[in-house]
Formats: sequence, structure tokens, C-alpha cells
Amino acid sequence: MIEKVHSMIALLKVLSSPYSKDDTISRSSPVVSPSESRRQEMLREEELRKIEREELMRIERERERRAPKAATRLPPMKVYSGRKEEFEDFRVAFEIRYGDEDKKTAVALLREVLVGEAKEEYRNIPEGTKKEGAKACLDYLEKRLSEESPFYKIESEQKMRDQRLNGRTVAKVCEEVEKWVCKLHKDEERKEERRVTQIMSLYKATPEYIKLLELFESGESYQAMKDHLIRVEFIARQMSDLRGGMSVRRGDISSSKLECF
Repeated sequence: MIEKVHSMIALLKVLSSPYSKDDTISRSSPVVSPSESRRQEMLREEELRKIEREELMRIERERERRAPKAATRLPPMKVYSGRKEEFEDFRVAFEIRYGDEDKKTAVALLREVLVGEAKEEYRNIPEGTKKEGAKACLDYLEKRLSEESPFYKIESEQKMRDQRLNGRTVAKVCEEVEKWVCKLHKDEERKEERRVTQIMSLYKATPEYIKLLELFESGESYQAMKDHLIRVEFIARQMSDLRGGMSVRRGDISSSKLECF
């Protein structure tokens, strides 16, 4: 195609030449001054350059039209689980692949690449937001999955209020406490205070509460309280196995009937 452009330019130069076919100046043509001749030559050259640029642009557009889209050359889309630090990369990858799709299709594709917490939040997206398209849905997910979002703090507070032992191990209960406290607070002192009050509240109805109070009054840390509860749970399970009776229900250390250390 480049050769074609050059051929067209050469033809235009011949046709725009001020000379006749036998390369002699026409006797009937008026005499043109050197400066005027130079000006006309510059105008012709500018016109030729313009034609060349337009033709090259046309060729480039045609090449882009025939080339496969970038999305078809990319690896398959990775699923997104809801991790805040991965959201921006996920959004960019999704928009590169599916940004040109119509709203309904893009929203459907978004649903297919979400798992875990992100999939749960997708189910909460209002229908009106879904009708606005994938961009609105991504904005919604970003706010909901952000630790700084008011939604997150409200829900974490509610989860802590509703938390129960429910026969679970100390390790599992404490894992939840630590997770939610980290989402609610940035200051380390505030985190420690909240973990202590939560663990004491959860075990208030158990024989271990007396020991937890003693640890609290002596200025012991949350970790010391957690270690105590794990130790009591372990000993209770060992004694139950030795007696040959039914194993102590996991997490219900109040059934151990052990005196607090």
C-alpha cells in the first residue's frame, strides 16, 4: 500500500507540473515571476504532503480494523475473590476485555468472574445499579469491599455484636475477633482494647470468666487471655479422653468443670 501512495504522489506531481508534455513553456501562458513560481511550488508540495498523510492514516485505520482486538490476545480473566488490594488490577483487566460490551452482557460477564466475598456482594447490588452497566457495578463493589467504607464498618460492628461461641474452638472464635477488629480499627492500642473487651464478653457465662477478670485487672494482654483459654480447652479435652467418656464439645470449655488457673 505504501508503494501505491508513492505512485499516486508521483502522478499528481506530473499532472500539477506547470510545463506541457514536450517540457516547453506554453507561448500563450503568462510570464510568472520566480517568487510566484516558488510560492505555487510550495503550495503544490503542501497539498501533496496532505494527500500522503491522509492516505497513510486511511491505511492505518484499515490495518487496525482488520487486526484482532486486544482482548482476544489476552490470557483468560482471573476470578476475583474480594481482596481490596487486588481490586484495581481486577477492574483494569475486566474493562480491557469487556469494556466495549453492551451493558447487559458486561454485567453478566462480571458475575461470572466473581467468587467468595465478591460474589456475595454482587448479589446485593440493586437492580437499578445493574441496569446502569458494569462500571456502576464495579463502583458499588469497590465501596462495599473497601475497609474504609461505612458499609464495612457497620457490618463488622454488627457481626461482633452477634458473635457467639456456638461450640467452636477458642482458635476459631479468636480468629473472627481479630479479623473484625482489624477491619474496624487502625490504631494498635484501640485494637488491643477491643479484642480484650470482646473476648471477655464472649466468655462471660463460662467458669473461665473469673480468670479472665484476674488477667484483665493485672494488665495482661489479649494474647495472654487467648493462651489461657486454649490451654484450658486442651486440658479439658485430654481429661475427657482419659476418662473414656464423651469428648468435650469443641469450644464449650465451660463444660470442662476445671478450676481456673
